[in-house]
Formats: sequence, structure tokens, C-alpha cells
Amino acid sequence: MLVFAAAGSVAAVSAGVITGMHPHNQSITVTLAAALALATGVVFLVGGLVKLGWIVNFMPKAVMAGFIMGMAIQIIVGQLGHVTGVQETSGDTFQKLWSVLSHVSSWNWTSTVVGLLAIALIFTLQRYLRAVPAALTAVVAASVYVAVTNPDIELVKRIPDGPAIIGGADRTIGVDVGDAAARRLPPHRLVGLPPWT
Repeated sequence: MLVFAAAGSVAAVSAGVITGMHPHNQSITVTLAAALALATGVVFLVGGLVKLGWIVNFMPKAVMAGFIMGMAIQIIVGQLGHVTGVQETSGDTFQKLWSVLSHVSSWNWTSTVVGLLAIALIFTLQRYLRAVPAALTAVVAASVYVAVTNPDIELVKRIPDGPAIIGGADRTIGVDVGDAAARRLPPHRLVGLPPWT
């Protein structure tokens, strides 16, 4: 039951750790997230090499199940505002849940129905058609619906084009190709390679 893959619970714990470090901007946040992932990987690697897997036996299954259930609740409540189109207030999980449930009259019902149908599709495919990738099918179906009908719902923000610059002397992260060309960066910097490659 121990989760060590790219999962929602890992993202939530990582966000909690990084937020506690009070990063000043997005570049520092990305750098801290990468450092945390690498440090965690090193800990797992060392733990595996010295055979520390037996330590997991001291974690009761009830504790692990409770942790995973708590993370699931936190993630679901965190997404409710996006699904219903309501701006969540800041605060703990219960305050966020109440801020969404107390504004039912402000919900975007098109967005809510699309979200609920996508969830129903995922559960149905996982139960009856296991060979079909449920989450991918729901994403494709919702995307086709949005492309065809152009409903009045808030979509994902625009993602910048081009590769990000990782590393380099100025440690710039997240600069797209247009900015890089304007700054006359050499080609090896566009993909984060050292200058001797």
C-alpha cells in the first residue's frame, strides 16, 4: 500500500513540504520540487540497497489506509471548485468544502455535469471494460465534447509553447523558445545540456 509513484497523494505531500519552505516565485518552487524528487529517489535507492524494506512492516495497514483516504478526500475537495466553477475560499479542507456546497446557486451546471459524467465513465469502464484505459477515455470524450459544443465552462489555462530551459548559469526555468531566441541563447541551453555536448 506504500505509494511511491507519481500519484495525487505524493503531489499533495510534496506541495505541503515545498509550501513550508516559502518559495518566492515559481522558478524556486519548480527547483524545490525537482530537488525533493531527487532527494526522495536517493533515499529510496539507499534504502533498497541496504534492504530496509522490512521497516514498512511497522506501519499498520490501517494507518496507511487512513493516510491514503485522507489524501483522497483532500484532493477531491480541492477539485470540487474547478468542477463546479465556484471559487473556493482559502482554509482547511472543511472550509473549502463548505465554500463550494454553500454556493450551489452559483455552480456552472454544464461543467458539473461534464465532470460527473466523466467520473461515471471512468468507474463504468474500470468495472466492465478493464482493457479500455478509463481515465484516458474520459479525457478524450470530454475534450471532444468541448471541441464540438464549445460550452460556457472554464478550461485549462494556456500552456506555454516550446521547451523549458533547465539549468545553466542563471538557473532560468520555464523560458519558452521565443524568449530564448530573443536572449540569443546557444542551442545547448534550450534543452539544458552542458556547453561541451
